[in-house]
Amino acid sequence: MIRALVSAPALPRATVVRSIAARCLQLHGGASRTPQKMPVTPTAATVDVMKCMGDWYVQVAVPTPFDKGAHNGLEQYVWNPQKQHVDVKYTFNDGSFSGKQTAVYQKGRVNPSSSSGAQWQVKPWLGLFYLPFWLDYTIIDVDTSSHLVASSPETTGFGAWLYIMTRQKKVS
Repeated sequence: MIRALVSAPALPRATVVRSIAARCLQLHGGASRTPQKMPVTPTAATVDVMKCMGDWYVQVAVPTPFDKGAHNGLEQYVWNPQKQHVDVKYTFNDGSFSGKQTAVYQKGRVNPSSSSGAQWQVKPWLGLFYLPFWLDYTIIDVDTSSHLVASSPETTGFGAWLYIMTRQKKVS
């Protein structure tokens, strides 16, 4: 189920609306009632990792099983030059807009096999250590000054998710 995570957002660009519509069709199997496993297509544009650094406010999500109750989501990307990866901090209110604030930490990177920079990977912090392997995700659409649409590589199953994020907390 897709739901808004901040109060009454207006999406910033027609490209984001097209991404949402295409992703919804993928997640829900197009016109059929049975979800279909379909490939997620990365953006055709080359993604500049350094321009993706900074704050990204989660506006709309098909959440992961681990953040179904997240509200007011904020992803913060900071380049770590010593370790050559992105330090990711995801903060959100759990269960409601005024719920307890929770933080999730991850390491991120561009997938070494991605020539365009549109396929990334993360390792979440599990309390005592980082996950010992990388989880893939795909950037479907991006304008590093305004929005980023990221998705799981699969459209069905336990790990299917989608985030539409913007640079501004509230967009008009």
